[in-house]
Amino acid sequence: MKPEFSALAEREPVTIEKRRVLTRVEVIELAVRQGGKCGCKCGGKLDAMREGVTDEHVIALALGGSNDLDNRELWRKPCSDAKTAGKDLPAIAKAKRLAGETGKAKRLTDETCTGPTRQIPTRVRAWPPKGSRKLSSRKFNGEPA
Repeated sequence: MKPEFSALAEREPVTIEKRRVLTRVEVIELAVRQGGKCGCKCGGKLDAMREGVTDEHVIALALGGSNDLDNRELWRKPCSDAKTAGKDLPAIAKAKRLAGETGKAKRLTDETCTGPTRQIPTRVRAWPPKGSRKLSSRKFNGEPA
C-alpha cells in the first residue's frame, strides 16, 4: 500500500555528461589563458613532453560540472593525478553514497536467497590424523643397509 503523498521530494535521475575531448584550438586557448602555468596554482610550467599535460574539469562531471571551457584547466600530470585521487574520487564516492547508488550489500537469509545453492566445500586434510597410520619400521639386524 503506497501513500498518496510523500514527505520526501522525488528526485529526477541524474544524467552525467560525457567527457568531451578538447580540440587543438581549445587547448591552445587554455594554455594562453593560464600563461603556460599549471592550473592548480603550484607555479609549475606546463611541459607536455616531460611530465604530460591533462585537461582537468574544475568541477568534476560526476559532481555536476560541464564540458565548457570555463570549467576546464590544463594541469601537469602529477598535479592532476593527485587531485583526482585525493579530492575528486572521494567526493564522487560520497555523492553516490548519499544518492543511495552504492552501499553495503544486504545480508542474505534463507527467505531472500532465491538462486541455486551450493554446498560449501569442506577442508581436505593432506595427512591423516596423528596416530591413525602405522609406519613401517625397518628391522635392524646389526648390518648396515
